[in-house]
Amino acid sequence: MGVLWEGEMGVTIRKRKLENGEISLYLDYYDRGQRSYEFLKLHLTGDKTSDKEKLRLAEIVRNQKEIDLFAGTFNLVPSHRKKTTLVEYSRPIVGKKNRSNGNAFLVHMEKFFGTTKLCDISEKLLEEFQTALEDFGLKSSTIETYLNLLGSILNLAVREKYIVDNPLRNAKRHRAEDPVLEYLSIDECELLSRTPIMGESGLGGKIKKAFLFSCQTALRWSDAISLTWGAVASPDKNGQRQIAKRQVKTKDVVYIPLSADAWKLIDDHLEHKDDDLVFGILSKTDPNQYLVPWGKKAGIKTGLYFHLARHTAATLLLENGVDIAVVQKIVGHKSIEQTLRYAKVTNRLKREAVDGLKMDLNTQPNTD
Repeated sequence: MGVLWEGEMGVTIRKRKLENGEISLYLDYYDRGQRSYEFLKLHLTGDKTSDKEKLRLAEIVRNQKEIDLFAGTFNLVPSHRKKTTLVEYSRPIVGKKNRSNGNAFLVHMEKFFGTTKLCDISEKLLEEFQTALEDFGLKSSTIETYLNLLGSILNLAVREKYIVDNPLRNAKRHRAEDPVLEYLSIDECELLSRTPIMGESGLGGKIKKAFLFSCQTALRWSDAISLTWGAVASPDKNGQRQIAKRQVKTKDVVYIPLSADAWKLIDDHLEHKDDDLVFGILSKTDPNQYLVPWGKKAGIKTGLYFHLARHTAATLLLENGVDIAVVQKIVGHKSIEQTLRYAKVTNRLKREAVDGLKMDLNTQPNTD
């Protein structure tokens, strides 16, 4: 249980006595001059047979840690990790991110990569994957989202020593066109509110309420389903309410004023604990399976998806003259450039409105 390499790296099993008399086993190791600890969740209790087995297991873990450290130092991939496929490595990562499009992403991954191992992923293969997504008819913005997600997965694989480097960094990526941001008009939002959704009295009704609420507040899906009553502040002296919430994606806190209409959507006149969820929706729910048929039933030409509600809120705020810096704060963008995408939509609408002013004006001087 000693140190394999002195100085540069090394792994030692150490013991720590706990208050209950048991002894906790942990690893103490150096990696390129930096000391770290890793608790093994193995406790010696004084039972000789049990303790002997736990020490044996600790030694196995220590040996594996030494192999991993050695492989990382010399840019080698441990043999036991070379068998891991891209899909099986990606699945739990996508699950943790709670992305509404995560299942669709994994379906495309499984269809194209199949049992391809992580260590066999190449630049050429990634370029072919992008082409396959295009051939499938996906929007350029969706493909860009998928590739960014795949890039973050491969970066993590590098950090965890599954691969030496990320092949996506040097792969040729087709430049995505600036997407035309879609949004709903106020009339369309009102039409949706009057249109029943599948499962109106159950999960569908909750998703409908969350979508319409996001049309008012610009909340992302991840923020809507994690919104608790504790984040909805009590009314101030003027009777106004606001949301104070840490965003799931950026980790920044946003403060969003609630209109009377937005409050009416969630006010059920009941008492709630601070940690109770406002909408009561499970994180693994795919909202779009409810939104798509709902939009068709209402006769909305734009296909519904949850993020459309966020686009709608931001665009309508700008259309109604709200300063772009204020909109940036409400939607929680880190830079004003992100919010300017919505300004392009409103500028186009202003131009269309001006061009629509047809007047037969006589510019010739009157000679009478």
